[in-house]
Amino acid sequence: MGITQARTTLVVSTLRRRRKSRHTVQAIPSRFIAEMKLGELVAKEEPRERLKKLRDAMAAKAALPAG
Repeated sequence: MGITQARTTLVVSTLRRRRKSRHTVQAIPSRFIAEMKLGELVAKEEPRERLKKLRDAMAAKAALPAG
């Protein structure tokens, strides 16, 4: 795993489960991820959640009577 030129955005993902042979096993995050201290950083809002909030806000605004 390597990080070279992440200047503005760095996306790090992990698996919950993975396949080993024919079995599904619990995945163990790399120690590298622990060394990055990602828990100390502020996570961005999930794009799908943000879109849902925007759609809900627009629907609520459209439902208001014109006045």
